[in-house]
Amino acid sequence: MVHGHLATLILLGFLVSTVGCMSSAPRNVVEPVIEPAAGCAVSTWVDQQPPTDPEAEPFVGRWYVNADRTIWAGWDATDLHVGENKILWIRRKGTQLQVVGRRIDGRSEPLKASIPCCYPSGFQASGVYLPTAGCWEIRGSAGTSELTFVTQVR
Repeated sequence: MVHGHLATLILLGFLVSTVGCMSSAPRNVVEPVIEPAAGCAVSTWVDQQPPTDPEAEPFVGRWYVNADRTIWAGWDATDLHVGENKILWIRRKGTQLQVVGRRIDGRSEPLKASIPCCYPSGFQASGVYLPTAGCWEIRGSAGTSELTFVTQVR
């Protein structure tokens, strides 16, 4: 399992380095990745770099971010599908991440989150299992901070 995380982080570092070389100044708002179904008011994401973390490579890409910029959700968060997804989170160092979610346009079991232990800095990886396609509200909280976003799961 550790080797899988290490390989993922190495690949992520390569992708970030590659994208970082190609990108110019961060844009504030970008178009959604997928077209939402009628009636699903998807949240707006930003194409920016979150605060740097001494325990991880810089991350550039699409992120959902709360108003006070204390929680960020990225990597697969802007393009979720039925089944297993990986969401990277940035949260305040020393806080415990919790993730919950529900489908808001129909019936479904809630999402299942897997949050591994022992991420000492602000960076936190998570696994999120979504049982059905549709319009989903996902909430991440850590300490007194919270981020809620709505996304279309394909």
